[in-house]
Parts: sequence; C-alpha cells; structure tokens
Amino acid sequence: MSFGRYRELALIGQGGMARVVLAALASARGVQKLLVIKELHAEFAADAVYVGMFSDEARLATRLDHPNLIQTYEFVEEAGRHFFVMEYLDGQSYGALLSRTKRELPLALHLHVLTRVLAGLHWAHELTDLSGKAMDVVHRDVSPQNIFLCYGGAIKLVDFGIAKAAGAQVKTRAGTFKGKLSYSPAEQILNVGIDRRTDVFAVGVLLWEAICAKRITQGMAESAILHRRLDGSEPPVLMEKPGTAPELAAICERALRRDSAERFATAAEMQAALDAFIEGADLRMTDAEVGAIVARAFETERSEVRRLIQQRLESPAESETTASLILAPPASTSSLDTGSRPRPSDTAATVGVENILSATSAGTSARSRRRSLVATGVLGVALLALFIGVGVSRAGRKAPEVPIAVAQAPPQVASPSTATQEPAMVDVSFSATPTSARFTLDGVPLEGNPAESRRASDDKPHVLNVSAPGFVAEERQVRLDRPARIELSLMPDKGAPTAPHATRAAPNHDEAAPRSRPARPSSGIDESDPWAGKAK
Repeated sequence: MSFGRYRELALIGQGGMARVVLAALASARGVQKLLVIKELHAEFAADAVYVGMFSDEARLATRLDHPNLIQTYEFVEEAGRHFFVMEYLDGQSYGALLSRTKRELPLALHLHVLTRVLAGLHWAHELTDLSGKAMDVVHRDVSPQNIFLCYGGAIKLVDFGIAKAAGAQVKTRAGTFKGKLSYSPAEQILNVGIDRRTDVFAVGVLLWEAICAKRITQGMAESAILHRRLDGSEPPVLMEKPGTAPELAAICERALRRDSAERFATAAEMQAALDAFIEGADLRMTDAEVGAIVARAFETERSEVRRLIQQRLESPAESETTASLILAPPASTSSLDTGSRPRPSDTAATVGVENILSATSAGTSARSRRRSLVATGVLGVALLALFIGVGVSRAGRKAPEVPIAVAQAPPQVASPSTATQEPAMVDVSFSATPTSARFTLDGVPLEGNPAESRRASDDKPHVLNVSAPGFVAEERQVRLDRPARIELSLMPDKGAPTAPHATRAAPNHDEAAPRSRPARPSSGIDESDPWAGKAK
C-alpha cells in the first residue's frame, strides 16, 4: 500500500483508532528516507469527533520543532484518508534501557537525559500558534516510555497524544484524569489547575527514581498511590537514599511539591538547577556518550533491525500487501487494543478519581515466545508503536482509557506463507485483584486467577464477568481475535476502607465520547512502565 509519495514497508502496529507503519520516501537515483506514518482507521474517516481528535494531535505535533522533541512533517487528508508523517527514530526508549540494564546506569546519564527532556518541555510550554497566541501546551504523559534515546545520541520526548493545548476541537471534561498515575501530580488526577508545572512534577518523579534506582510507587496499590498524591506525602529522597547530595535532593523535593506554586515555575528553571548541580559535581555527559551506552546495550537488536529494514527496502512493492512486522508484546508491557471500536479519547487515560481502573493489553503467544530471537531483533522498530493510542470502554457506561506506550514491544516476522499455516487459535489470560476474584466467560466458569487458555479466534463479542467477596462485580465485553492479557482491579463495596479519598470526585467522562460504543477489556493503568516488570 502507498500513501501518495510514501511507500509502506511494514505495519508496525495498530490500535482502536489508528495504525502506524514504517514507510519510505523514494527520490531520484534510489535515494530513500525512512519515515513513520500514523493513519486514522478508514471506519472513522467520516466521524467528525474522531477526525477532530486526530487533527488536534496532528495540529500540535506539526508545530513541535525542537531537537529534543519528536518531529512531525505533515498532516494529509486525501481520498478519504487522514494521516501524518513523522521522523523515524533509530534507538530505544529510556524505559527499555532501564529494563535492559536493571537500572544500573551512571547518575550522570540520568541527569543528562532529564535536562534534555526539560529543554524540550520548556520549548513546548512556550509554544504559540501562528498568530502568536500561547498554546498552553502540557504534555501530561512524561514517563520513561515516552523518552526516546537514539543510537546517534539524540534524546527525544515523544507522544503528545494526550497533551493539553489551547484551541483543541475535542475537550476533556473537568473531573477526568488523563495520564499515568505513577507520574501524575494531584492537580492532574483531579484535572484542576493543570499547567506546565504538572510536567515538572513528572520529571521530579523521574529524578527521584534515577537517584533511588527504583520506582517511586513500587509495590503500591493504585488506591495507595492516589492517597499519597492527593496528600502530597511522597517519600523524601534522603530518607530512601541517605547518601544523596543535599543539593540534588532539594531539587527533587521541590519538583515533587504537592502545591504546584511551590515547584519550579518552569521546566527551564528546573533545568538550570540541574545543570548547576551537574557542573558542580562534575557529572557532565554528552549526547554522544548516552547514545554509545544505548548502542552497546542493544547492539544485537540494532544490527537485526538494520537487516530487516534493508530486506524490506529491497523487496518489490507488490509483495508488501500484508504486514511483515507483527507486534507481540511481553506480558509486562501495555500494548495494542484487543477489543472493539474505541471511544473518542482513544489516546488518553480518562479515569474518575474514585474509579482507578485498568486497561487493555495484548499478551505474548506461546509461538512468539519461542521465536524470541526474531522478536527481540526488531525492538527498535516496534518502539515506534508508542505513537498509537488504544481505546477501552466499560460495560454499561463510558470507561477509562490508557495511552499506549510500547516501551519494549518485540514484534515477530511473519510471511504470507507461514501465516496461512497457523491455526486460528489465540492465547488469552485474565487476571484480577483481589486474588480471590473468579471469572466466567459467556457464563462458563474459568479456573484460577489468572485464568489462562487457548481459544479459537473470532471477531464476536464475549462477555467476561469477574467477582470476589466484598468487591463490586465487573462485566466486560472482550473480543478473542488476537492474543490478549486482560487485567482488572475490582472496586471494594461502598464503605470498604481500602480506597482512601475515593469520594473526592465523581467519575466523569469526555463530553464528546459517544454513548453507544461497545465495551472493551481493560488492564493495569500503569502497565506500560518497564521497571521490574511491575504494573504498579
């Protein structure tokens, strides 16, 4: 398939609202440039809400022009198709590097990466439209998965899919939450008073985790995270890591203040403080040195990605009618949706404060695990899938949605000949908290928690029920047309003491979300985080 002058090389992945492909722009005398294209699914091309949301993302993306931000070249509407063209990034996410190295990285690397992220953020925060009016951009999803480290040394903040910006056609209703709970401050959770200092808090969390070599919410339940954020009781760095330089600890603690007025006023102010500490502590590092560390950590993957891309470039265009890169994410990563038609807030997490739910994740099939050599070989390409949004919905009402951030989603290579030989079966896994929860699928009890099975693939909706004593039973509609790992967190009955501050806000949902969308499965709200493979 082609996109005008762009030749599609391979499908990287697809979510409920869009698909992402690796493409090449061919010029004279065999000159080719690799690019990434994100295309709105054809079924939404006539839906004004979906087109509006997609164009909102493109409108902001095409305005971003800074060395530390992902570049988007153009937005195209032609012949009923809607897509935008982005730069191809050859490298790995910061989250993938943390996972690969088990967080054993020099502090200088972390500090350098965060100063570059802050530089990109400040530029985005200062962005104006073409008339000079401030766009009031807030990324809202600064996390390890959305920081990309190129082998050549470039450090990029990516995925402005749920960014807040003035002039957007589709608005987020007050009282809803978009983002990742582990990296979100109180005002983001409550969706009240969000501004550039919201992103400063997220960088403060990243700094805390860099210093302490662990996640700030490690092992915590979502209700406990929510309680701590709303109370502003984050653990001090010096309590967790007593030997930390007081100057660095002070920077971290200021960024993590509950009251945004007490944080750094701008990302540039926090960057200046970190730069001064780096200089005084002689912890300088360059982009090239960071790139070299990433390249050494992923040497095999980088070589295999190059080989596979070259193979696709040399193959005849007519042989590329089917996808050659199929994402098969490991169980510890968030991934492409496995359900039905998405809601308009397809690229965002939307959660009522007292209703912290989980979102969809596709599991890894047994066959893809056996083919780990090929799967890991294309990690660099698969990482580009973090530009896809994934939609979920809840039975009986509109539900939270979580942005996709495929930090380390290894695809596998399939050819048309091998694909036709595969049996039409899929591996599915259902799990829930509490551990006493039990499942039924279409009224048939399933064994265990998690409940795992191999089932015939079909595109029909199936009813999944989960219940546990003392908790509110949940019902989801799921589709078993691809491998899936679905996680749910049941809410305690009213009056249960396990969800502090649950009554601070009632659940609200995007105004533009259609009420007739079918329900979708869900999984952990922070599942895409790679730290130690834990979902919370």
